[in-house]
Amino acid sequence: MVAKDKVLKIDEFFNDRVVVDKRNVGISKNETNLIINLFQKSHYLNSFFRQKQTVLNTLSKIGENFEYDSYKFIYNKKSYCIKINENDDDDFLGKEAKVLKKIKSKFKSPKFFHYENLDMGNKISILLTSFENGTPLSDFSMTDVFYNTKAISNHLSYLHETTAEGQEAETQDFISEFFSMVEYDNIFPQNMLSQLKKQKPFKNNLKILQALKPKILEHSRNLEEDNVCICHTNLNRSRILYRDGYFKFSNFLYSSNLDPFWDIALTIFYLGYSNFPAKEKEFVLQYIDKHKDISMTEEEAFAKLSKFKKVAYKLVLMKIMALFLYENMLYRDARPSKYVELIRVYEGIRDEFQSEFPSLVTYSDEIFYIYKL
Repeated sequence: MVAKDKVLKIDEFFNDRVVVDKRNVGISKNETNLIINLFQKSHYLNSFFRQKQTVLNTLSKIGENFEYDSYKFIYNKKSYCIKINENDDDDFLGKEAKVLKKIKSKFKSPKFFHYENLDMGNKISILLTSFENGTPLSDFSMTDVFYNTKAISNHLSYLHETTAEGQEAETQDFISEFFSMVEYDNIFPQNMLSQLKKQKPFKNNLKILQALKPKILEHSRNLEEDNVCICHTNLNRSRILYRDGYFKFSNFLYSSNLDPFWDIALTIFYLGYSNFPAKEKEFVLQYIDKHKDISMTEEEAFAKLSKFKKVAYKLVLMKIMALFLYENMLYRDARPSKYVELIRVYEGIRDEFQSEFPSLVTYSDEIFYIYKL
């Protein structure tokens, strides 16, 4: 850290600095064998992709995260993405499959082809979609993100407008997913948990969670929800693709049927609009103007939004604290760009957190501000 009481913002720190990830894009022999076995075991994959060597010759790893690994391959001049998850108890890929099937005829998103669970000694879930050639907004500057504020807002509004079909809100399940990310007693072996509890960042994590959880439950009960639709709920910059003047949203594994103001609030924090009130206002007003089924004044819209933001920022903080912890444990310093993105999100919610929990912001700063001049 820098001088006492002075917070060095992440973009100030990176003035004349860059970060480089250590990416392993190779595919191990074990991965290759698993993929071939999946294509042989699945009747669908075995029927549609008979030339297994063609799949192997074009196979490349797109990325890996905490939920699944994803790969790209080309067959008959078409590009495909296959996501693979072992022991998917939360059925992330199944949820994404249902959403993609529902929106395929209405919305610019990856095209769904197939989903199934296979018994390979353990449960393995696979999701096959089209591979979307596009540049994620994470590869653009914030200036570019702000320039496209209205276009992103229009796209989000269209997703919500075209998927509101009278379904029930899944609010409690949605909130439970965030809570499950920080159920450390169920996630870590007891010996590892004992070691973590001796470390200051983890102690800070637990102190903040103890304050957040009851407030989330209290404030979420007071929300009035209507116009329930499919909400993405995780629109960070890496999940918005740009190509030929159009945007596409990807990775719907955290989507839920919710009031659209959940998605508006969460997206404001994930994309960094919360640090720039004029851009946040532009984003919200464009959304209200575009959505045909939402009729409210500017004052009504921002009054409702403030209530959802009060809960949303707490959920986001809880999530990014967990991701920061898992990133450090699994990848250490191999993916510094992940830390940078998480810190940027934190800076978008820090003022809200400090306003409501002034005595705890020192603990959150110690978690996220791990760099020094």
